[in-house]
Amino acid sequence: MSQPSVDSTPQKKRSGSRSSATNFASDCTDQWSLRMDDARKEREYRRFDFDDIARCALPKNSTLRDLVDKRTKEISHRLDDILVERSQDPETPALVRQAANECRKWLRGELISKNSSRYEKVIYPAHAALIRCIAGHLDPEPTSAGGTDEAKRVLLPYASDLKPTGSDKRIRIDGALRSCADASSADDELRPDYRDIVLVAEAKWRREQDKAYDQLIRYTRQVYANQPNRRFAWGVTICATLVRVILFENDRMVSSKDMDVTTSTGLAAYIKFIVSLCFCEEHQLGYDPSMTWCSENEYWIIKCPGRTPDNDDEQPATYYARDPVFVADHLFGRHTRGFYASDDPELVDQPDTFIKDAWPHAERGSEDTSRDELAILQDIVQQLKTRGIDTTGYVRPVRGGTVRLDDDHDDNTDTVLDPVVGDIEAAHPQMGTIAENDETDAGALATKLAAGRGKDDEACAIDDSSWVEVIPYRVHRRLALKPIGKPLYALSSPYELIIVLADAMTAHSKILNLCGYLHRDISTNNILAIEVDGRVRGVLIDFDCAIKVGSQRRVRAERTGTPPFMSINNLRNSSVERSELDDWESLLYVVCWLGVYGVSGANQSKYQADIERKCRTDKNYKPPLYAWECGTFEEVARAKKENLEDMGTFTGSVLNHFQREDGYAMLKSLARRLHKRLLFNSHLDNKYMGMVKVYCGGDDSDESDDDTSKSTVVFVDPFAKRLEQKARDQINKDLMKTMAHYKAAAWLKDKRLLTFGNIAQCAMPTATKDCNDVEALTARISADLVVTLGAKPADLGALDGGLSVPEACREWLTGVRASGTESRTQVNNAHTSLIHFIACRMKELRDGLNASDAASNPKRFLLVCGSGQTQTKASENSSLNDLICAVVDPSVTQLGEANSTNTVLFVKAERSGRQDLAYCQLIHDTRSLYADQPNRRFAWGVTICATLVRVILFENDRMVSSKDMDVTTSTGLAAYIKFIVSLCFCEEHQLGYDPSMTWCSENKYWIIKCPGRTPDNDDEQPATYYARDPVFVADHLFGRHTRGFYASDDPELVDQPDTFIKDAWPHAERGSEDTSRDELAILQDIVQQLKTRGIDTTGYVRPVRGGTVRLDDDHDDNTDTVLDPVVGDIEAAHPQMGTIAENDETDAGALATKLAAGCGKDDEACAIDDSSRVEVIPYRVHRRLALKPIGKPLYALSSPYELIIVLADAMTAHSKILNLCGYLHRDISTNNILAIEVDGRVRGVLIDFDCAIKVGSQRRVRAERTGTPPFMSINNLRNSSVERSELDDWESLLYVVCWLGVYGVSGANQSKYQADIERKCRTDKNYKPPLYKWEYGTFEEVADSKERCLTGLERFTSSVLNHFKTEPGYDMLKELAHELCQWLLFNLQLDRAYRGVVNTTKPHYRRPGTRVNTNTIIVEDPFVKRLEKDARDKINDDLAEVMDLYKRAAVTALYGSCQ
Repeated sequence: MSQPSVDSTPQKKRSGSRSSATNFASDCTDQWSLRMDDARKEREYRRFDFDDIARCALPKNSTLRDLVDKRTKEISHRLDDILVERSQDPETPALVRQAANECRKWLRGELISKNSSRYEKVIYPAHAALIRCIAGHLDPEPTSAGGTDEAKRVLLPYASDLKPTGSDKRIRIDGALRSCADASSADDELRPDYRDIVLVAEAKWRREQDKAYDQLIRYTRQVYANQPNRRFAWGVTICATLVRVILFENDRMVSSKDMDVTTSTGLAAYIKFIVSLCFCEEHQLGYDPSMTWCSENEYWIIKCPGRTPDNDDEQPATYYARDPVFVADHLFGRHTRGFYASDDPELVDQPDTFIKDAWPHAERGSEDTSRDELAILQDIVQQLKTRGIDTTGYVRPVRGGTVRLDDDHDDNTDTVLDPVVGDIEAAHPQMGTIAENDETDAGALATKLAAGRGKDDEACAIDDSSWVEVIPYRVHRRLALKPIGKPLYALSSPYELIIVLADAMTAHSKILNLCGYLHRDISTNNILAIEVDGRVRGVLIDFDCAIKVGSQRRVRAERTGTPPFMSINNLRNSSVERSELDDWESLLYVVCWLGVYGVSGANQSKYQADIERKCRTDKNYKPPLYAWECGTFEEVARAKKENLEDMGTFTGSVLNHFQREDGYAMLKSLARRLHKRLLFNSHLDNKYMGMVKVYCGGDDSDESDDDTSKSTVVFVDPFAKRLEQKARDQINKDLMKTMAHYKAAAWLKDKRLLTFGNIAQCAMPTATKDCNDVEALTARISADLVVTLGAKPADLGALDGGLSVPEACREWLTGVRASGTESRTQVNNAHTSLIHFIACRMKELRDGLNASDAASNPKRFLLVCGSGQTQTKASENSSLNDLICAVVDPSVTQLGEANSTNTVLFVKAERSGRQDLAYCQLIHDTRSLYADQPNRRFAWGVTICATLVRVILFENDRMVSSKDMDVTTSTGLAAYIKFIVSLCFCEEHQLGYDPSMTWCSENKYWIIKCPGRTPDNDDEQPATYYARDPVFVADHLFGRHTRGFYASDDPELVDQPDTFIKDAWPHAERGSEDTSRDELAILQDIVQQLKTRGIDTTGYVRPVRGGTVRLDDDHDDNTDTVLDPVVGDIEAAHPQMGTIAENDETDAGALATKLAAGCGKDDEACAIDDSSRVEVIPYRVHRRLALKPIGKPLYALSSPYELIIVLADAMTAHSKILNLCGYLHRDISTNNILAIEVDGRVRGVLIDFDCAIKVGSQRRVRAERTGTPPFMSINNLRNSSVERSELDDWESLLYVVCWLGVYGVSGANQSKYQADIERKCRTDKNYKPPLYKWEYGTFEEVADSKERCLTGLERFTSSVLNHFKTEPGYDMLKELAHELCQWLLFNLQLDRAYRGVVNTTKPHYRRPGTRVNTNTIIVEDPFVKRLEKDARDKINDDLAEVMDLYKRAAVTALYGSCQ
């Protein structure tokens, strides 16, 4: 395959890539001044002069060098003749004469202008004419000997003063040269293109040399960004008649002396330089000969060195890649680039290898591999494999090494500057330059220095102890790595980001602990995302800065990293040794950076536009995190320290600037947790916290006889203290646990939605004949639509009885209306017409208009009902939507007022590109189906974005979406029609309904089949019960979908129920017979043990019958029957993805409701036990129980006295069930205690043993989060390691008492209080109801709120008890709450260490005037202390006595006697 040279074919810019290093801060204020200041700093720090730098362009071949001299003399002689107007050689081409005449005034020094900018514009065409003149002389001419002495190329100018293709905003260049085959390609009007520019020329007035340098720096930087095969770059400055040649290499810009073109010597020198560029090799122009562009196939052909893990001498391999995914968009530094590549040109669009190309520092002649990334990666992979660790989530080297220019020369600094590198170093002996440890941030620093704060901006960027050559030595290295990944800005959500970061830090930890390498450069560019088995994973890359560490896992102080993400110690280059804590600190900055600026490229672009808008209106505006990237290292460190000083400052200066979109609340919560665990870890002493040195005592020895001796003041650096092994291990443990929890939570949030193209298959009828009918009707209706849509509007009329498609639907289905311009109403109307057409066409075919094609009767027809505002039971004012309802006769187009009782599914329409919004609104509306339809097993939904339709199936844990069906295509339209027709023919249970629960419209009750498993017989036939509407509804979209009915087995007694029917979908294990979490088995065991002990079970819930609900005689109702026949295919497409942990399921319903109320999006941040991992579709079974006795909920009680009696009975039952039967309830809440009446008096019953678990003699179980958030104990909310016991249930009872005391016992009181709350919220937007934070927020925030309320009895009184209602009976309820709090948390009969909810502390003596650290020193956890048997027994006895005392008082108040 031919490999055209780069200069003849352009490189396409990758779509969406940023072609420059311009960052958020440097784009946000005055663009021109910031960029120019950036360039000025580069010039001051990087430039030096060397007169003969143009020698680097001379051809290496002596014959070609002689030819350059010859052609230079010829051109100079001809130009001299033209300039002095002597007789000219008749063989001089006309093009040359014309060009020479155009530049005559400039070369003779006759261009004069008082206006410098005007003068520059005069120079542009003059310089261009000179270049054309030289090109004309160099046109190829065959020699008489049959060979050629022609140039390899000619250089021609672009049009002047234009913005080049691939440029930053508002950047114009004065002039640039391109490479062409001959001078006939000259085009003075051709716009510059950075992909083809060989060098940039900048013209200025005579005294503006520095300004010319600065602008040249800016423009040349973009040459690197647009040319991935650029090794170094040339440039030219023209100040009046003085020309300078500049060579830009990785660390320096080397400038020639002035060449005055008005003198023969100066003009000849410049001509020789241009001619040299025409004759030299490609690599002398700055191009990499091992990387060429194939214009025919539009890909890069890349040679990768042959050193592999198994062979050091293998030949280079060839890879093929499209445009780079990472570009070298800065002028100095490593110039790291990255490509997605394949070793097969046919698979260039299916890459499997990542090519990394960079110029790291090295030592001349050294064979040390301690900083060789290839050697480091090979060692890491080898050690991981030796330990049997799967390396899928780790970067693995395929091959790599030093790039070679040819067989004899490696590509390095010496080959770039050959033959003058020795002369340069001799002319500038022992000049200090960028230290090796500062190299990693060189590229970023070049851009970040655009803050304009004086000439000492790099004062802290240089390690003055490190001195290297005037030209630092670098080598050109290239690595082929696997797997390939996408950058963080290509992720779709913050949830994916959290998963990727967690994986990267897990890899970081293993590489450090097992392989002994510390990464030292955690940044946004050094973490990639890959997809493994359908799920996103994170990979840590770029081990350029990695270093081998010892057993102490820390290394000498050395500055490495990327400035916005470098740790404070790293920025300050302090003497504190570096460790993994510095990398964790870098991770915190990565989270904050992406939280503020956005994860996806679209979010970043949007935020960028907002920043620029604000800067235009306010010149003093500085974006968030501006100081993290602009300034000296010391200034950046100071800014970070100020931002992270304490949680309040961190929240105000950083977290409050996070984006507001979905998912960023969880990212904010993660940042908060990392900050706390890293810098203010509560498991450590005061001196380990913060970032400021703290006073830690002094030497006040009394043994000294010297009266003049003074005490020594000792301050401790917390950074140094945290390096102690014990402290570091604790912090690492906490940080890794935090990342694991948030990873699981992010997966849960992100993966509720799964994509599976064939999900509509679940609606296909099970009967073969019905399937055939669906196929036949789909084909016929699709054909009819094609015919109708193909007709002209004027011809629309009869189609089998006059059926036609309205014009609005025609426009939608034919795509006449431009995508994105349709309103939601227009799309809704068009979709309504389509559904009506399908229904009517089916009816016509059924009625025999086409008898030959007539199908059997469909079971139902579907029509759209109530487009617009929809009234439902669960949602008083639902958003704009369509409901598709089942009807018998589709003869009408609308069904009147909408309701959700007969709704089959919701349809949500949005404009193009707003699929996520459509999903969110569909989720909100579909929730009402579960609330209004108690026989709902699962639900269907449809979203429409412009002409793209998706079908969604909502099951208990997931929403599974189809791929896009484009209704403007015959395939997409037919697929959607088939789905609608399938719903008309399928069975009821395929619509999502439960066939064992049917509604009798005549008698207005539900007929419920309850499975036949009883305490005495496992195989009994199902029994029939009759019930009115449920007393508990499943008003949430995901979870157990628990419902409750008051029922009777006699239809005549439906209004006198004696049985409670509980219907739910708990988790289960496929094929397992384990009954430890089976509520029916638990209740049967409890009742049996109580009866054995002779205890009356009247006040206990007793199972009558129950078991797994059956769809028919052959099939149980479970997840597999919901997703039949595609469940296996879905799991195969998404194997072994983590999901909701069983221990967190109990609050899924409540949490779903809270999320719908608009609380924080990170509510489930800590809700995941990362040790629990199940299938992609968690397996659930549909279970139904018939229980006795029936009771009324707590809100149906008439007074607080009744409430106290009920709660006391419930806790008495709780104690007996625990002590006698060995079951701990673990979910005390307002919904799980009922009131019954026995002998005319109210009694309490404890129900819902879904979360109950068998306990041992210690009466406590492993830490596991269960319960309902407003009533969960603090330890439970925090999912702490403290074992759970009955004390957690007593704490939940305290919250139940407080909740009902504040909000009211009866439903009427609660409704009145709710109205008051809503009125206050309308008048005061900042008003928050009492106990608001007990139900809204993350588990951690709810725990913090409760802890603040319970820090002391006085605090508890002011924050909770004072909000109790003042009606009769509430005083006693308030006293009960006070007593429960006192005896549970502040029991005076126990030692102080057993009291409270916060850890007790040691005395902390502070020297007056020193900084006070408010964090306390942990001594004992009172929750742990109270678990000691003696303490727990004492607390239990006291609480039981309190409840008995208040029960007696309540009975006396109600009945006049406690008997």
